[in-house]
Amino acid sequence: DEKHDEKVLQYFGDVMADVEKHEERYVVAGPGLKKDNFKKFVEKRKPELLKRIYFETCSHAERNGVNELLNKGILERLIGEDRIERETKLLEDMTREISKDGLVAYGLAEVRKAAEGYAIVRLLILDEFLRSSKEAEAIVELVDKNRGEIVIVSEESDAGLKLKGFGKIAAFLKFRI
Repeated sequence: DEKHDEKVLQYFGDVMADVEKHEERYVVAGPGLKKDNFKKFVEKRKPELLKRIYFETCSHAERNGVNELLNKGILERLIGEDRIERETKLLEDMTREISKDGLVAYGLAEVRKAAEGYAIVRLLILDEFLRSSKEAEAIVELVDKNRGEIVIVSEESDAGLKLKGFGKIAAFLKFRI
């Protein structure tokens, strides 16, 4: 009936508005056609939001459906994609800062000096380097103690390969050292 359709469209609009307000990714899942109708709704009104919404089919609604998604590894895949995207963006930002002689340090000696000077806002460190170097571990502890953000970059990613070329460790700085 018309009243029901109107309420569904209002609900879709509310959900879409909520997605717009936040930068996170969303998973819309279920057994029926509602998710497909929501997808069409978003496509017509704000197609750019579809980059952040994943549509998945599952056999059940409620808790059983969530468990099914977890068992399929959907959420792990999305988290992995987010991590890769974030690491890539950070390395691009770092490269841009280096090219304009910005507030960045890289290489063990330079980053150690920045950590000792309490200058690090965000530390980027290669996972393999952190596991294998006591000195790298000490820098991470110092940055953590000084409330700096620590980002452990996977050596297997493109961002990791790029970071390896910068001495396996780099930092965004609060001020020049």
